[in-house]
Amino acid sequence: MVSQFCRKFVKVQAEDRCRIYPKSNNEYKPQIVHFSGHGSSSGEIILADNSDRSKPISAKALKALFHTLKDNIQVVVLNACHSEVQSRAIVEVIDCVIGMKTAIGDQAAIVFASSFYRAIGFGRSVQQAFEQGKTALLLEGIPEEKTPILLARQGANPSQIFLVEPQVSLIYGYFDSPPYPGATLQDTVQIWGWTNVEGSNVSQVGVWIDNTFRGNAIYGTPRPEAGGNYGFYWDWDTTQYKNGAHIIEIRVVAANGKSALLPSAVNRKSRIKFQIEN
Repeated sequence: MVSQFCRKFVKVQAEDRCRIYPKSNNEYKPQIVHFSGHGSSSGEIILADNSDRSKPISAKALKALFHTLKDNIQVVVLNACHSEVQSRAIVEVIDCVIGMKTAIGDQAAIVFASSFYRAIGFGRSVQQAFEQGKTALLLEGIPEEKTPILLARQGANPSQIFLVEPQVSLIYGYFDSPPYPGATLQDTVQIWGWTNVEGSNVSQVGVWIDNTFRGNAIYGTPRPEAGGNYGFYWDWDTTQYKNGAHIIEIRVVAANGKSALLPSAVNRKSRIKFQIEN
């Protein structure tokens, strides 16, 4: 069966046909793909063929599948025994993959997945949700907290990946520097702005270019008009990027785990398009 989770989630179960995932991906364009079923110690997951017979799917085939159909997919969860081999293959093309190092009991798989998705739904990062899933196993007295593993593609940071925007009204500020909407940038550009969190502290001010985390801005510079040391800046070498159109976003993460995208002081939009021309 295939189900939807806020139009972000596609679930594949062991009894599903081998062809069902490409169809589901084309229809829903999910951010998460969750496999719930069986895995083999030889590095395969088990689906069903057209005759309802078990059909092993190799790690090589899974990697090729996700390379072709990845689209918006940011997380793959293989909630199946012995799925580390498959996970390491898939993470070469997908930002985050969760697998199981060894066999995992049914109750452990349910508890881990329930806690993981609950945290995702409340706006936690993939890293935070993964840790909450493992903690849930400890709280339930299930000694399998070391079985789940979280892998990240080179250049991806699970602590910076959020699949659901939390309902946050207590993070304030703007980024009020280049790139202005439609601007053309060259050489090294300093991005600056200010932000403050009511009832908490700023943990980090992340800079994202073209949907990829590029680094954290320096935070804590004086901004008298904002009432304190709430300024941030980030020196950006645009020569490291191809000429042409790009998108920048500034994401603030509070110490309490909440996050929000800062709007531009120019047009109040959080995704700013600009050009690089070096």
